[in-house]
Amino acid sequence: MTIPGQFCDIPGVVKLSEEEGGATSNTWGKVHVGRLPEVVYGNVAGNASDEAAITVGCDNGGGTAAGNLAFAVIVMSGREGRLTALGTLSTQYNPTGVEHPTLIAAAALVPGKVTVEESWFRPSDANCCPSGKAETIWTLQADGSLSPGPVRITS
Repeated sequence: MTIPGQFCDIPGVVKLSEEEGGATSNTWGKVHVGRLPEVVYGNVAGNASDEAAITVGCDNGGGTAAGNLAFAVIVMSGREGRLTALGTLSTQYNPTGVEHPTLIAAAALVPGKVTVEESWFRPSDANCCPSGKAETIWTLQADGSLSPGPVRITS
C-alpha cells in the first residue's frame, strides 16, 4: 500500500510493506511509518462504493509511546480498481507543553462527512493514557477534498 507522507512531514508517498515502512521526514529524519489495525468503512463520496479510513502513525523506531511523532487518518478509495487516497485527515487539537502527539481515529464515514476522534495528552497524563478528547467533522468539498470543521472538545 502506498500512502501520502505529509502527516509526518515526509515529501511524497511512503510505500508500506506488510503495513509498515521507513522514510525520511523533513522534521525528524529517519522514521518508521505504520498502519494501525483499525479500519472504518463508509460511503463518503455518496456513490455505489464504500471508502475506508485507516489510521497511520510515524515514530522514531524506539518501540514505546514516547517515540510517537505524528498520527493521521487517511481516507482511501478503490475507484476504478485502484487504491487511492481521497484525503489525509490530520489532528486538529494539538496542545502545547506536552511531549506526546495527539492520537486520531476515524469514528464514522457518511455521505459528505468523516467524523474523527482525537485523544490528546494533558501535561499530567502518563505515556499510556491521554485524558483529553475532541471530535472534528471533515466535510467533502466540491473539488473532492476534505476540509476540517471546528474542533469540539468532548472531555
